[in-house]
Amino acid sequence: MAQPWVAWPDRNAEFAPVIGLHKHELFYPTTIEAFIKESCDLMVYREVDSHGIIQYDRVVGFPQATLQEKIQYLLNSRLNKKLNYLGRHGGVSDMRRSAHLQQGESRNVYVRGFRNQTTREAYIVYWLWYVENFVPQSSDDATIRDVLNSRPDDWWFHQGNWEAVSFHFTDFQASHPQEVIFSQHEGSQTIAWGDTEKFTGRVMALPALGTHANYNRPVIKKRSLIYVDVASNDDMLHPSQPQTNGFTIYNLEEMDPLNHLWLLFKGRWGNSGGLAALAPTGPLMKRKRHFQLLADK
Repeated sequence: MAQPWVAWPDRNAEFAPVIGLHKHELFYPTTIEAFIKESCDLMVYREVDSHGIIQYDRVVGFPQATLQEKIQYLLNSRLNKKLNYLGRHGGVSDMRRSAHLQQGESRNVYVRGFRNQTTREAYIVYWLWYVENFVPQSSDDATIRDVLNSRPDDWWFHQGNWEAVSFHFTDFQASHPQEVIFSQHEGSQTIAWGDTEKFTGRVMALPALGTHANYNRPVIKKRSLIYVDVASNDDMLHPSQPQTNGFTIYNLEEMDPLNHLWLLFKGRWGNSGGLAALAPTGPLMKRKRHFQLLADK
């Protein structure tokens, strides 16, 4: 019997969003390879000791391994579920060092389309990957206080951040989707297609400064007593197909578990600290259907 959900790459380029980054944003959506090749601490599960404490240890030689060898490490079932992007810097997160390491890497958005052969329902999910969230240093105090309405000593870092924008079709042959779903922290916001703000005919996705939660329009939204999400369209990134002159171009890359083996990593894509929750899991591990890769074969 045929699987109801199948890969559907037909319209991936058609609905690729325009991404608007805040002018203070240091991190842009980039490639997984930009993260893996710089990740230096990869923890491996050992065992529970006599006191009931789980012992971990680093994988010896991981920093010197080739990219393919590192990916094989990620698929090892004994690995602890955590990658550390800046482990070689003494475990202290350094925002500007991290931002420097991503320079030269392409701006990249991953995409996966899938449809249901029985119900005709379909999704196209655009995944934005960030090596790290905004990590303040003393020189950034003014930005934190004035732009983020927060206190510098309360801000947190969040490595390995996955966010997504999903286009939901009730009929995959319709001229446009019914609604667009924007990931925001642990939740999401759904906006009807006709109500979405668009730029050059494409839906806008505006990542919030310091958290990368996705919004469809400029916003200042209080998230807690400590910080707010601030999103604006200061730096517009356009998809490479079709190319748009006068804007920063990002590469649109189709996700395929058969080619992107790192999708099978079941752990946490980075470290977390301060008041941040655990680092996020990858696309194959998401629980909500509109943010999963259902057609993984």
